[in-house]
Amino acid sequence: MWARFWTRLRLIQSNVYLPATRTGLLVGALGAFLVAALGLLTAGYFQTQSWHSAPSAYLPSSYVPQNPKIALNVVATSLTGPTNIRFISYQGIISSPLSKYEVIGQFEADTVNGLAAPPNDFSLLGGTDVGFFTPARPMMRNPLSMENYPHLLNDPQGTFRYGLVASQTLNDLVRKAVAAGQVQSRSFNVRVIAFDKLGNKSAPQNINFTLRFGPAPPTPAATIASAPPTAATPPVEPTVPQTPLTVLAHDIALVADPKRGPTFFNVFRKAVDVPRACGVDPNNAAFIADYRSAFEFTKGRLTPDNVVAGFLPSVCKAWQAGVAAEGRAESAANAARLQAMAAAQAAKTRATLLNAAARAGRDFALSVVLGAVALLLLISLPLALLLLESHSSALRAIAERIEAARAADHTREDVTS
Repeated sequence: MWARFWTRLRLIQSNVYLPATRTGLLVGALGAFLVAALGLLTAGYFQTQSWHSAPSAYLPSSYVPQNPKIALNVVATSLTGPTNIRFISYQGIISSPLSKYEVIGQFEADTVNGLAAPPNDFSLLGGTDVGFFTPARPMMRNPLSMENYPHLLNDPQGTFRYGLVASQTLNDLVRKAVAAGQVQSRSFNVRVIAFDKLGNKSAPQNINFTLRFGPAPPTPAATIASAPPTAATPPVEPTVPQTPLTVLAHDIALVADPKRGPTFFNVFRKAVDVPRACGVDPNNAAFIADYRSAFEFTKGRLTPDNVVAGFLPSVCKAWQAGVAAEGRAESAANAARLQAMAAAQAAKTRATLLNAAARAGRDFALSVVLGAVALLLLISLPLALLLLESHSSALRAIAERIEAARAADHTREDVTS
């Protein structure tokens, strides 16, 4: 009974269990091999993807500060024609008809070049009330226009320019107001154009002013006596060290006063003081060189009247414009450099992230390969043993069949004998 049981058990083991186990292990081994091969290919792909590098980018060089340049166009722009034309009229009450030589006011204007010498400084073009006046030229020498008039305008240092005198029409208005016994005011409008020393002219401008006329006030106006002029002591030229700044200031002062009078020394001091007024070190060679360039650039248009009023202030404005332009250039260069650096850093970061992701994929694929190889090795040993067992079983079966065949032959021989 037990022999039959063990015989059947061996048959089941040999015919069912062992073949099924061998087949399962063989399939597992093939699967592990395929996984290992695919893992190696995947690891190789990710390895090639881990070689990303940031593209080379052009990085602007660091900005090299430049010495600001005096903007010559600012200097030239400051030498423009007259503006703000106005009429300074006699502020008192006109109590009697005026003669044809009595000036009732003069024209003034703002200009960096200085107004042209009379009678070329202003020109009367017309206006709604031009018929009330006659132009007054400076060659008319009379007490009101040359001596008393500037004092009446509260400007003792004033000089006579192109003015107006009353016509017969205006004198008729004065007579009527005096006869009526009351002070009257009237606004007048004239159209004027102004010229500077360089020949630049202003736009035609309508000028409005007011005159008062009527009976004289009870208390006469006090006569303002002018102090007799005192003889001026010729100034002594100061001794100053010869530097590029003082040499330039000397040249500028000569334009203002070739005779080396008081104006010469006044302009010299102001010209030397220009760097300090501009907020620059007087020893700044770059500023002095640009200062000289500005002077040479405008030298042909400089006159004694526009050196102090026009040229010297324009140097600081032009320098400030140059400083502002230098600041804008530096800011733009720094912004471009920072932008390029940011773009390069972003590209580097992207490349680093791609490389990190590729290395992570490669490491995972290699881990899978190692696991598949380990599984293949683990399966290989029992599979080899099963294959040996199968081979041994086949050999035993062959041996048993041979032995059975021999036994059958001996039995037949015994029967026949």
